[in-house]
Amino acid sequence: NDGPNMCPEILPTTAHKVLGDKYIRILPEFSVVGMIFDDPAVPKLIVKSSESGMLAHDGVSWQVSRNTFEFADDFQPECKKINEAFSNWYKELPLSDREHFTNELFDALSAGGAVYFSDIISSPANLQPVVAALTKTEKQTKEVFFDLLSSLVNASATSLIENITESSQISQITSAISDSFAKLDKAQKELRKGSPSSDQ
Repeated sequence: NDGPNMCPEILPTTAHKVLGDKYIRILPEFSVVGMIFDDPAVPKLIVKSSESGMLAHDGVSWQVSRNTFEFADDFQPECKKINEAFSNWYKELPLSDREHFTNELFDALSAGGAVYFSDIISSPANLQPVVAALTKTEKQTKEVFFDLLSSLVNASATSLIENITESSQISQITSAISDSFAKLDKAQKELRKGSPSSDQ
């Protein structure tokens, strides 16, 4: 369910066109990958998740009550912001350029050997080569990457990293993102224990 749609220039016929409203998509309240090439006409059910940001993609985190999902009224505001940036990024690209920029984005994401998004910020050692690789990418790729990355940690990190231009900034940015993730992780753990974080 929380997977990308097909590019309409390549596959103009969709499941919704064939099945009508029998075709329903189920998405977490923070869905980025699942909204790629989204068709607004397709009915959607939005599910609450126990995870934050991109980690809500994990179906195990989707909330269930009795015999059904717990539904949200809409996607989270930060999710909408990222989806708009991501959509503008790939829709404005000529079809011939999409492969190049997509490869550039995911090559940067995997520069430190990460398999999952959470791996990237699990330690400074994983994060630093990714940020370093990003300094060599096109401006559009850099902007989209930082939107995705900040969704994993803290939206405030965007202001620190959106203008990165020199390798000398890498350690500072790595530290800032790691600190943001540590605070988010602490808050989540305390919330699960029932005690609010005094640092937030």
